[in-house]
Amino acid sequence: MKKIYILLLIFLPFLISDSENLNSELLVTFFNVESADSILIKTPDSTILIDGGDEDTKKYLVYSLKKRGVNAIDHLILTHPHKDHYGGLDAIITNFKVHNFYTSKIDVDNEELLSLFKLIKAKTTNTFLVNTPTNFDFSNYLNIQVLSPKNDTSSNDNNFSIVLKITFEKYIFLLMGDAEDEIENQIISENIHCNFLKVGHHGSNTSSSAEFIKKASPDFSIISVGKYNSYGHPAKSTLDTLNKYTKRHIFRTDVDGTIDVIVKNNKCTINTED
Repeated sequence: MKKIYILLLIFLPFLISDSENLNSELLVTFFNVESADSILIKTPDSTILIDGGDEDTKKYLVYSLKKRGVNAIDHLILTHPHKDHYGGLDAIITNFKVHNFYTSKIDVDNEELLSLFKLIKAKTTNTFLVNTPTNFDFSNYLNIQVLSPKNDTSSNDNNFSIVLKITFEKYIFLLMGDAEDEIENQIISENIHCNFLKVGHHGSNTSSSAEFIKKASPDFSIISVGKYNSYGHPAKSTLDTLNKYTKRHIFRTDVDGTIDVIVKNNKCTINTED
């Protein structure tokens, strides 16, 4: 396991003085699920899983969640109805107790997805459709804003992605799902500055416009992408933009493996598992 330690001094502009939070801890894991997506967010009072990888990586995902002490999932979010995001959710539902499920769109023409939703509805306590900006009250430690979707008029499922801005103490994570430049143009007027950016659509050239990345100005960018994938992700133009506007480092799951971000006592540690 490679370890990268981010020193306290790097984040001095983001320090807080509230001593009650010093015992709090946040884990954000960007799983190496090849050309798919899955992100774990774990606080002392809540476990959140965003997307479930695909069919080929679901055994690894279940193993990796258990390795990180996950026994149940309080909130399971499917950002949008593409198989590289929902393909492993049947294994998640089977192996973990899931309390609440959220999705942005129900594709009535996708029989496989409808069958999965039927299983999810049978095995979870609550299911929710998220198609407008809102706030999620998931944890006493987190502020979670849904920045998108803003409407249901797009013809592109990627643009139904649930885009999340998550704040823990003074650390901000912007998770773009597969949202493309159409959505970036809609939310660029928001306060999107972040410490950690989960890059949209696996680094595709349909996302990560220069204007958007410059406004987000992340300390770290994370690309969930498969090694030697047939899509050509990440695009050279996207990497050029990220290199220009990412302040410290770009992480890639195809190079760095699974990435754990741990925030505790005003210090951030990033571990990579290749």
